[in-house]
Amino acid sequence: MHEFELMLVIRPNLNEEELKQVIEKAEEYISRVGGNVSKSENWGLKHIAYEIEGFDKAYYALIMYSAPYVSSKSLQEIVKEDKDILRHMIIHKHQED
Repeated sequence: MHEFELMLVIRPNLNEEELKQVIEKAEEYISRVGGNVSKSENWGLKHIAYEIEGFDKAYYALIMYSAPYVSSKSLQEIVKEDKDILRHMIIHKHQED
């Protein structure tokens, strides 16, 4: 298993319950592709560097997880389809030998 971080930039017009559901849905995606979530953080509403779809703020969430390498490619495709996620980034954390 490899270690990854998934950063989500989420629409700012969601209420607290909708935001929680988006984050939980991403965690479910990770489980569905064979991963295990180790930590999930909601960083709250932040100003973004440039407008995305007319928004100048967005919610940020960070999910740390482990999964087989090929699973993250599948996760990326699933996350792209979620209309509430404006941007995302998956980082593969290389382990020291």
